Amino acid sequence: MAAELSDDVLDRFLRYVQVDTQSDDDSETYPSTAKQLDLGKMLADELREIGHWGPRPAVLQSWVMANRLTTPKSELYPQVRKWYARDHGETTIREVLETAGFPVARVA
Repeated sequence: MAAELSDDVLDRFLRYVQVDTQSDDDSETYPSTAKQLDLGKMLADELREIGHWGPRPAVLQSWVMANRLTTPKSELYPQVRKWYARDHGETTIREVLETAGFPVARVA
């Protein structure tokens, strides 16, 4: 899996550096060229895709589904971020390992 991610990162980087982003010193706009704007759009599209990579951990998703209609987004999502901060990614890693068929010890 790490090798696949590494290949993906390299492929993305090589795609990005192939875009001519030479600036136009006489331009009064930012980005100063259409090609720079093309790169920005490419990055935005890919980051949007990466940002929506998959479902939440099951326990968090259950909580969100139970509270999403009664809790304003301005309160809900800070609580979701706090959950992730407290969890330190442990639940996600545990779920990935379990899905891949690895035995995972339960921590009390």
